[in-house]
Amino acid sequence: MTLALVITGCSKADTSYEEARSADTIEVYQAFIKTYPNDARVPEIRLKIEDKIWATVLTKRSLDGVVMYLSNYTNGTFLNEAKQLREQIVS
Repeated sequence: MTLALVITGCSKADTSYEEARSADTIEVYQAFIKTYPNDARVPEIRLKIEDKIWATVLTKRSLDGVVMYLSNYTNGTFLNEAKQLREQIVS
């Protein structure tokens, strides 16, 4: 009986993950993390969220967006690029 519950739980997480990938939005990825915080795919999803946020920052090129990125991703993938963009916007 316990094994059946574990398998069912995994199946729901797998289905939710595929739905999140299909939707490919920050909100749906965040909902997945909230629902399945211990899922092995959470680090990958966090990177997808960061990529999407960074893409928005690059598109909008606003100081507020860069500051938001820098405050939320203090060791982020795009840290150096964000600092450079901030300097370009400010100067």
